[in-house]
Amino acid sequence: VVCVGWENEPRKLGFVYCLCRISALYYLTVGSQDCVQLTSKDFNVYSPRFNPQGNKLVYLECLGLGGPHHSCSALKMIDWPTRKLSTVLEIVSRPEAGEFPGLYTICLPQRCWDDEGRRLVFQDTWRSLQEVLCVDVEEGKVERVSHGEGAWLVLDVWKDLVVAQRASPNLSPSLMVGKLYTNKEKPSVRWIMIDSTQCSLVENVHWNIKCFQKDGLPYEAILIMPPKSTEQLPPLAVIPHGGPHIAFPADFMSWPVCLVALGFAVLLVNYRGSTGFGQDNVLSLPGHAGVNDVQDVQNVAETVVAEGVVDKDKIVVLGGSHGGFISVHLVSQYPNFYKAASVRNPVVDIDAMTTVSDIPDWAYVEAGLSYSTSKLPTLADCDQMLKASPILNANKIIAPVQMHLGGEDRRVPFYQGLKLYFSLKALGKTTKVLMYPKDSHPINSVHSDADSFVNSVVWLYRYGCCS
Repeated sequence: VVCVGWENEPRKLGFVYCLCRISALYYLTVGSQDCVQLTSKDFNVYSPRFNPQGNKLVYLECLGLGGPHHSCSALKMIDWPTRKLSTVLEIVSRPEAGEFPGLYTICLPQRCWDDEGRRLVFQDTWRSLQEVLCVDVEEGKVERVSHGEGAWLVLDVWKDLVVAQRASPNLSPSLMVGKLYTNKEKPSVRWIMIDSTQCSLVENVHWNIKCFQKDGLPYEAILIMPPKSTEQLPPLAVIPHGGPHIAFPADFMSWPVCLVALGFAVLLVNYRGSTGFGQDNVLSLPGHAGVNDVQDVQNVAETVVAEGVVDKDKIVVLGGSHGGFISVHLVSQYPNFYKAASVRNPVVDIDAMTTVSDIPDWAYVEAGLSYSTSKLPTLADCDQMLKASPILNANKIIAPVQMHLGGEDRRVPFYQGLKLYFSLKALGKTTKVLMYPKDSHPINSVHSDADSFVNSVVWLYRYGCCS
């Protein structure tokens, strides 16, 4: 039995969404008490997968505790008969446009090997797209085998067949089957659609990816436009993702789709620090949270407004977790630009996160500080974390702010949102809190998600879209 083991002393740190935990691969012999450690504990390891022949074991390896919660991974392989360790794919620091940007997948499919036990097939983030990759573990070569822009998800690999899902911001998921080929003159995978029930909630919805660059690092945004109206330009909903080290894929997602159906243009921003753009991009954000991410989102929003395709007087912002952190920064740093905000479990005071969150390391890392489980914050640490927090500029906020808080949230406890709420209320600002007592960080139970969306739309229409 081969498994991953994680350190849980002196305390268990939050694991969901967090790949930066101290771990190692272990080999246990059934029927005995032998347990052999196969890898060091200097990095986080995850997703071990044997090939069908049982002679190759691959796994992913990324930065451990004290680094970003999600970063570029290396693909490692153990030749099982000899236990020889090799690197199939290295971490990619700064890829050129169009080049393989590195591995960021959170989990390899349970079955990801071809029948020969030589190639791996799985989906991964490639800038603002989610592509299907085919990796030859013997040659260390990566091939992008998905066709058609959007978001692909590998569901299963069996012998020479790949089952996958394909979607895009304006098309619901469809089921695809691909056949793997070994002939170098043919494409590695040829796809056919076996489920043609794709639909769009609204006809004539268009989307495109906008590319930007700053300090030599790229970032992107996905703009989804509703059908053109001869009467008026649409309002714009700006949405930065949470994490911060994840990325929006060009996928069919419920909130953006429904907002477009209601007449909004939607802007999904993958700011610097997002995954899928190289390790240097990921590492550029810690120490600059509240600055780089905020400036990137604002630059993208201003660019779209300048193109004259949205109503410049009807700009609203939504975000959850770190996306909520950015959203509150935006309405405080650019108070005349945004007309309303709706945020879910936002981080408003990084300093306070060190004592109430299940991921205290996040607060240190994103503030640009070192972290260890034995570390106690200094006054200088607290000052640095507070300076990066949006609560400091609450007095500058003009736009009405609605907050959605999960009562069971251990990641960003609801005290964070309440701190902003009471501050805004004391300052005479328009604000509102919606509590979901039984929900945790995502607020994704069916009833709560629907209630949160409806209340967000009512709030944004009332304060952001009424002329």
